[in-house]
Amino acid sequence: RAIGGPQRKVVLPSRAKRLSSETKFELVRRYLDGESAQSLSKDPGIHQTTALSILEIAGVPRAEVVVCQN
Repeated sequence: RAIGGPQRKVVLPSRAKRLSSETKFELVRRYLDGESAQSLSKDPGIHQTTALSILEIAGVPRAEVVVCQN
């Protein structure tokens, strides 16, 4: 998303709406501690994009993936 560009509305999937606030907080905490969104999604049984939506709504910036070529 470009800085100053149009904002995209994030819609929380229905399964994520059923998660408790404590579970969502725990997902955010684990992500900030370095766990991947893919790994986070396995524990409560949600899709990776649902985990990313929860993080985005919480205002958590996505981690950047660095690809090294030898």
